[in-house]
Amino acid sequence: MSKFCQNCGTQLEDKDTFCTNCGTPTATNNQPTTPNQQVVPNQGINQPDIPNGTDVPYGQNVSATPTPNKKKRNIIIASVSVALVAVIAIVSCVFIFGGNSPSNLVDGYMKCEFQSGTADDMLELVPKELVNAKLVDEDKTLDEVKADLNADLIDDQADLHSSYSDFKWKILSEKEMSSDDLSDINDYCSEYGFAATEGKELNTYVTGKDISTGDEESDTMTFEIIKVDGDWYIHKVGGSKLISKIF
Repeated sequence: MSKFCQNCGTQLEDKDTFCTNCGTPTATNNQPTTPNQQVVPNQGINQPDIPNGTDVPYGQNVSATPTPNKKKRNIIIASVSVALVAVIAIVSCVFIFGGNSPSNLVDGYMKCEFQSGTADDMLELVPKELVNAKLVDEDKTLDEVKADLNADLIDDQADLHSSYSDFKWKILSEKEMSSDDLSDINDYCSEYGFAATEGKELNTYVTGKDISTGDEESDTMTFEIIKVDGDWYIHKVGGSKLISKIF
């Protein structure tokens, strides 16, 4: 039976213990070998990672499944999730609060009067410049003003709900304030270091059910709304300055 040198491929006799061409020792067994035989890995297939010490049966076809880039995929998913949450938050705020608009201010005031609004809610309805100036004029701290206002709101709401229920309101009309009226308002605002650039008048229809009779009673309220530094605030409600109710 012939055999070949594993180094140079020269055909040898079975009895040869060294290659007659290059002198390399021959294999100790008598199995025939093919010269220069090479093991060529499968081309174009990603071989799976097999942990050291793991036995894979000979001849078993271990298919390689491409491993996705999990890190990149997780980053994309996280980015999309954050963007989605931000969009939902913005849409929710606009839906719930309506943004800073004249109609939203009317809703804010009505909730303070007829539902469960707080001093913080009421203070958001007037210019901060005016609040700060009034704190100085009245020689009060903001906490003192909030405490007094919360007490007044609780009393007013209790009185209303002892006689009426099911309060509802809707805006009947909205129109631009005349230049003369806006000028008069700015005469007042200038005393406190700010100015209104625009004004609107909103007429609102309010209804409530008389608890004792069950009859629905109604009234109208007029709001004067002004724009200061790009934001809208309430100047007057029913002919009275809102800041006077706060202080």
